[in-house]
Amino acid sequence: MPENDGQDHGRVAGPDLRALYARDGKGPLVRGDRIATEHGTDRTDGTAGTAGTAGTDRTAEEAGAVVLGMALRNGRETLLLTGDENLETPPDRPVPGTHHDGADDDGTGHDGAQHDGTHHSAHGGTGAKAHGGTGADASDGTANSQAEVVRSGPGPVERCAPGSLHRAEEVAPGLPAAFERCLAEAGQEGAFIGTLMDGVGRDGHEFWLIGGATRDLVGQGPAARPNDLDFAGTVGPAGMRRRIDAQQAAGDLGDYLLALSPQSLVVSLARPEDRGARILEYKALSVTGFRFPAYGADLPEDVLTRDLTINSLYYDHRREIVADPTGAGVAHLRARPPVLATRNLERGPAQRAQVLLRFLKFALRMPDADTSAFTDWAAELPGTLPAELSPADWRALRGSWKRSVAPQDREQAVRIAQDLGPVAYTVVDQLTRPPEHPPTPTPVPTPAPTSTSAPAPAPAPAPAPVSTSAPQPQPRPAPAPAPAPAQPEGDLA
Repeated sequence: MPENDGQDHGRVAGPDLRALYARDGKGPLVRGDRIATEHGTDRTDGTAGTAGTAGTDRTAEEAGAVVLGMALRNGRETLLLTGDENLETPPDRPVPGTHHDGADDDGTGHDGAQHDGTHHSAHGGTGAKAHGGTGADASDGTANSQAEVVRSGPGPVERCAPGSLHRAEEVAPGLPAAFERCLAEAGQEGAFIGTLMDGVGRDGHEFWLIGGATRDLVGQGPAARPNDLDFAGTVGPAGMRRRIDAQQAAGDLGDYLLALSPQSLVVSLARPEDRGARILEYKALSVTGFRFPAYGADLPEDVLTRDLTINSLYYDHRREIVADPTGAGVAHLRARPPVLATRNLERGPAQRAQVLLRFLKFALRMPDADTSAFTDWAAELPGTLPAELSPADWRALRGSWKRSVAPQDREQAVRIAQDLGPVAYTVVDQLTRPPEHPPTPTPVPTPAPTSTSAPAPAPAPAPAPVSTSAPQPQPRPAPAPAPAPAQPEGDLA
């Protein structure tokens, strides 16, 4: 449970709740921060020198570069700067204030334990400079001690519209108590999550409950009993893994299975039995625009990687605030009929296909929903998307298909996909067939001609008889039976 540290984390006067998240120069690095020059001031042109050369001193070359986010390279956190957008893999560039073993993975100087601030120098206010941990006790005896970062980027909610943050009790009366009850009913697992939340907040990070749990708590109120607890925040994936590992080592849930997916950067903790059911999933706020997973963004950018607006609500239990960065999540959830729409702007074919499957799951669950906005999104999918999916992508999609769509609902799912357009139909139709790669091109379904439009039989003596060899309209082939159940494959986005 969130501890009472004697501070007011949300009950202050004033309509603009964004002020509660203002950066103070001590928080994690984010997109928009800058590398300082050798003289301690940042350049204003935002240019960067050569980046991505491993094993060289690039401090002078990178001076003035804008931080675009962070990524993992061989399990270590790496800093992304202007000029890195077209790299195939993350560069070898440690984050200032971090150990080379990834211990302090976000530039705060925290690794999940109590610190006195000696790993960074904070001068307060936006633009404070963070020095690179010259006294850090790195496991390999080195630290990135030369670079300096000016924290000039926006805070996690600064770019949100003022009206997109709500007091939890105002948007959903009883929500905070319902979440407390959810943790209490989970017993030792809930206590573990509460302790984790306390530590994250104590170290200056943000932590939000997201996805289905927040959707149900907002939509159903105190009657909600969320099963899956998914979180997002400003702790990097390596840092979150270390925090959970340290908490387990202290005697809590020591036999539970801790994992970090390099493909999705999701950190999960699962039961040792019950087929490895996950008790929590965590993903750092995502950064878009790279060819590999990246993080270090804010809510307005992270929401562009989420599936549906109704699943894009962020609940901050420490401050008891619900953030709705799309500005439509609460409204779409409470509309009658509910609205299924997305703000997802990811360009990767696998991510787009996963959004499609998530939509199908909810379209089956909410058959009367307004799906017009999602249909518009699906119509913009490139025709090359199915061919761009790799064998690994198809394996992950098949796993998501089996988990999201019950066997008895798959024919209906194919019909829904057909209404979304040829790209969506091709992807879903392939998932009903035996695995193969590359997939067999699926004919685009076309409406069959009606009986009233069929031509009347031509008389025998006709000056221009209809050719008997003319191609006739072909009916859409019935979907093949769903493949036999198999073990889950891939991560569910």
